[in-house]
Amino acid sequence: MTSISIRSSRRNFGRALLTLTLAITVLTTCPSHSLAVRPQPQRDPDITFLVTNNSGNSIEQLDYLGNDVGTFAQNILPGNIILNVPYGIATDAAGNVFVSNFGSKTIKRFSPGGGVTTLADAQTVIPGSAGFNPIGMVFDSAGNLYVADAVLNQPGQILKFTSDGAGGFTPSVFFATNPLILAQPFGLAFDHSGNLYVSNSDTNSNSIARITPAGVGSIFAKNDILAKPTGLAFDSADNLYVASFNNDLIEAIDPGGNLSTYAQDDVNAPTFLNGPIGLAMDQFDNLYAVNHNSASITEFTSVGMFGFASDPGDGSVLSGPAFVSIASTSSLTAVPEPASAMLAGGAVLMVAVYCLRRKKAMRGKTAC
Repeated sequence: MTSISIRSSRRNFGRALLTLTLAITVLTTCPSHSLAVRPQPQRDPDITFLVTNNSGNSIEQLDYLGNDVGTFAQNILPGNIILNVPYGIATDAAGNVFVSNFGSKTIKRFSPGGGVTTLADAQTVIPGSAGFNPIGMVFDSAGNLYVADAVLNQPGQILKFTSDGAGGFTPSVFFATNPLILAQPFGLAFDHSGNLYVSNSDTNSNSIARITPAGVGSIFAKNDILAKPTGLAFDSADNLYVASFNNDLIEAIDPGGNLSTYAQDDVNAPTFLNGPIGLAMDQFDNLYAVNHNSASITEFTSVGMFGFASDPGDGSVLSGPAFVSIASTSSLTAVPEPASAMLAGGAVLMVAVYCLRRKKAMRGKTAC
């Protein structure tokens, strides 16, 4: 038998302490209960999570434990629509954040200094392009941006924005429309060999395509379980994880293309997977799944599953969350002086948004 006593000089605590001692004694003498602390996974305190909210037209920032840091970006000035049904999100090595707006058919770039520019829109000249409906995005190791262009009523295509190394990008078609390979491309991910993987979200396809660095495409994996595959993420061993939106599960695919169910929820009463879309993997192979329908994020680790983040119920944190990007905290915390945040062409200033985020993170301390 084990008991715990707590000393106190306040007599009115005596009864409460006795009750606590008895309660703990009961728990520790019962073999079916334990007071052992649940093991925690390895986590990196220098990372932050950026989540697109396509219902709230905003980007929310979370810390490495899933705590809400504040709103990273949102539409705050009347008539200036920066975010319009944002889906894909990707961060480059310099801390620039790129967001695809499915509603306005644009890709916006948020710089660490607080500026916002349009990387691409429906009028962007892309040779051979059949349209522009950007969803998933990913960077390769050379800093080039790839975008899943889900051309409506067509199979879709993959666009490439080649970086010049100085902030400029040249658009082109990396993989053209091919109904045998693409069917409403949604999520993108690179393996360690530089092959690009694409989730085909068309429910008549439900497949994963692979495109080599040379631009040769093929169907990598397909089964009868995937139902509207969306987000993709690789672990350190090149196992691919696929979010299956319609049936609340995550499939794992080994490098040989063999599929197995990694996690599955009850579609009639989902608790930890509910309309998963975006996936992200950190350096410790912790997998994060964004649940669109329940406005939450679930973390899968080597020591168990955790509820990583959720909305309080008013849409203030997660509102129709879609994709998530993991970035370095140090590259996203700079708050510019108003005089240095002006952009050519009358671009909308995001200083107020960055200040709002910064003040919330510092809990009332002066930040802007």
